[in-house]
Amino acid sequence: MEAQAYAMDPKKDRPIEGEDPFEGLKIGNWMILDEVNERQPCLKCKKSRKYFCYNCYIPVQDLQRHVPKVKLPIKIDIIKHSREIDGKSTAAHAAVLSSDVNIYTYPCIPDYGLDEKVVLVFPGKNAVSVGNLFSSQWETQADSPEPKPKRLNVGAKLPVTKAIFIDSTWNQSRGIYKDQRLRDLPCVVLQSRISQFWRHQNGSPRWYLATVEAIHQFLVELHTAAWERKVKLPEMPKSDDLVTEDTRDTETKKETDVGYGASTDVNNPECANNEQNKITDMSECFGPYDGEYDNLLFFFRYMYSKIHKLYDHEDLRAYKRPLK
Repeated sequence: MEAQAYAMDPKKDRPIEGEDPFEGLKIGNWMILDEVNERQPCLKCKKSRKYFCYNCYIPVQDLQRHVPKVKLPIKIDIIKHSREIDGKSTAAHAAVLSSDVNIYTYPCIPDYGLDEKVVLVFPGKNAVSVGNLFSSQWETQADSPEPKPKRLNVGAKLPVTKAIFIDSTWNQSRGIYKDQRLRDLPCVVLQSRISQFWRHQNGSPRWYLATVEAIHQFLVELHTAAWERKVKLPEMPKSDDLVTEDTRDTETKKETDVGYGASTDVNNPECANNEQNKITDMSECFGPYDGEYDNLLFFFRYMYSKIHKLYDHEDLRAYKRPLK
């Protein structure tokens, strides 16, 4: 079982659990997975797999054209405990569905350079909300390698380039967090959200999310915060106001070429390629959240449905965990 220790402790209001917890999410045709009747050899390692290879992170051959691909606005690294069972971890879901996700087995942790803006999604000391990242700048103090948050009006770009998640049980995750390579990173906590993960873990409340749920939640919060920040900024000048008399005769490109008319879909290649489109503010790519990352739950949604066909919801111990 994997850790689900990503959500903040509930405060006053608690989400109401509906009949369909995925209602309103824009998830592809996950029911196509029902048409897979037999296991198939992985196209790379040749091991027998049902839907995807949880070692090579690719779908089986019959699903190659049916499994969605999700473009993310930042990179995601998952640090997996060595005792995590690959076939039961939802971390593999994210890696199969997005090439922006990489999985490492602890104690293997990449070296994160000073030019990267990396956060660890974990309720560590001095952890902040995702929204607060936009009003803080992480800088390294001269007397300590540990990044410290400094309150100020940030620049135009996204405040992070990579987010790290720990994939393990809650007790195991605390052990991994003790590694100085992770403790030196600024921590982020998520808003409260009821987990729909079907695997029970002793001592964990319903607020502890499965890894793929936590990644989805983080990206939704990041996208929403970027959009809210965008609408609060002063209105961008019209393209005509940006062209001087000296350059007016040679200016032939359209508004979209400089980013002001760019698509608000972050999965659109025009927004994804920041340099090519001369977009200096990544938040210009963000409109109101419209399900851009919901397909990260493609396999999770199917597994949830399959479990609930075999077992009654009220009989599963995972859903009897306390909301505290």
